Amino acid sequence: CQTCNIYRPPRSKHCNSCNVCVVAFDHHCPWVGTAIGKRNYASFVCFLVSLCVLTFVVTASCVRIVAAAYRDAVRDSLALEEDDDMFGDYFHDEDRFRLRLLLATASRMPAEAAFGLFAAMCTWSLTSLTLFHLAIISAAQTTNERVRGVYQYGGVPNPSDRGCLGNWLEFLRCGGGMPSRIPRDFGEVVRLPSDGTTGRPLVEETVWPGWGRRDRAEGMAARPDQRQ
Repeated sequence: CQTCNIYRPPRSKHCNSCNVCVVAFDHHCPWVGTAIGKRNYASFVCFLVSLCVLTFVVTASCVRIVAAAYRDAVRDSLALEEDDDMFGDYFHDEDRFRLRLLLATASRMPAEAAFGLFAAMCTWSLTSLTLFHLAIISAAQTTNERVRGVYQYGGVPNPSDRGCLGNWLEFLRCGGGMPSRIPRDFGEVVRLPSDGTTGRPLVEETVWPGWGRRDRAEGMAARPDQRQ
């Protein structure tokens, strides 16, 4: 990678949003504000599952509240017969009667109805996304590889595929506890293996080459006696 000055491991990709290379790069998620890769993919899938459960519970709660109010409205309308037109619809067209009563109930509870509809759409989209990720886990692929069709159209076997059960066991390892290789300070010097005879590093460069040139220029400007 010419940006990170490293040799990228297999299945890695430079994330333009995070500006770092990510092992087993899946995608950059703007909702969590980071790239999804080998170290945090299991946490991301658990996050999706929890969102599906949350939106389903919210949808079911809103439906339960509106349904309870609708049943009360039907009982009250049949008992009191306050609306002659609506009550007459019950005998001539029961479906029309129930539809009008349902719309009247929803108009009296706009927040619950709107929030329930929004949560239902979120449940549908999140469930579809979760099922997609469960499918690519079974195939030992990432979203990036799936979208690009690396193993589907390239005719290249997937070296990471260990069978459905093996792929899920690898997923449950959560990256095997591998440490992050991202430096805490992006201005720190990255040292490659040193020379065995002299003990000096073979290459000494900053993570961002431009930073290294700038630091050296600032150092020489601060020490004019060493410009030669």
